[in-house]
Amino acid sequence: LVPGGPLAAVMSADAPFGVVAAELVERWGAQTLERAGVLSTFALVRDEDVTVDPGECDHDLDAEDAWVDAVLAAAGEQGEVPPVLVELVAVRDLDLVAPDRWPQALELLADPPLRAAVVEPATVRLADGSRTLVPSYTAWWLRTSPVLGGWRPTDLRLPDADPALA
Repeated sequence: LVPGGPLAAVMSADAPFGVVAAELVERWGAQTLERAGVLSTFALVRDEDVTVDPGECDHDLDAEDAWVDAVLAAAGEQGEVPPVLVELVAVRDLDLVAPDRWPQALELLADPPLRAAVVEPATVRLADGSRTLVPSYTAWWLRTSPVLGGWRPTDLRLPDADPALA
């Protein structure tokens, strides 16, 4: 991680990241180090034509198998041909954010290019050639995780709320 960078500020103490020595940042600059793979903000996982199958879909994302199950449920019965995600765009390492740092993490996710991974649905190609939209991995993860003061966003919905909020 870039020392003092936005991602370093939100990661939990037990996150498996090191921090680049300040001397390297001074010598090469943060931008050069980022181009070499040092992170200053969350990284995106991208993949195309992803078979939506628990045995084949493995991008080392937290709870990816549960998301795959949710996508399969949303796609409906497909027979022997599994649906295909046209493009996977997901923010990785969300599970490593310190619980008290979610306000800052959500600010990072609100900026491009991360924002698109949150707000743009994923397109799934079904066995019959039709397409359907499902929540992106990142939107699903945020909705099902305790990111709002220890609460999942779905826990904050009132019982008589508009069903569209579900």
